[in-house]
Amino acid sequence: MTAQASIFDWYFLPKSFEESGALYRALGVGIFGQVVRATAGRFVLQLRPKKELYAYFVVSPRSVESISRTERWSRFNETVHLLFLIFCIVMAVMFLRRGQSTGSVIMVLFGLLNLYLTMLQRYNRTRLYRMISLQQTREIRPT
Repeated sequence: MTAQASIFDWYFLPKSFEESGALYRALGVGIFGQVVRATAGRFVLQLRPKKELYAYFVVSPRSVESISRTERWSRFNETVHLLFLIFCIVMAVMFLRRGQSTGSVIMVLFGLLNLYLTMLQRYNRTRLYRMISLQQTREIRPT
């Protein structure tokens, strides 16, 4: 895990049912991630080089520091998507109460998008923790 402990670790650290990634793969999060990388990801990479996007990519060299930085950004990104998910739920209920079903449907769709983006951050974070653990093992091992 990361060297610094956070009061929010209880939320952000992967739960036992998340560690294998099987749940997220069963929900299609892996495929969703591929679609995001193939669409929005390509667009973002055209705007900025990969080495500047450490919020989304582990940059070279693959050091514990580099992976940990990406992990911290994944926490930020997850928080943003979770807040948008909550906002979408509140707006969907408000639209539904006003009898505006179209607005409610749109908010539910945006909510689902943010739910999947939140799950994608959690899915990727479990992979980042495995990378940190492997990298720490490599750094400790004498050459």
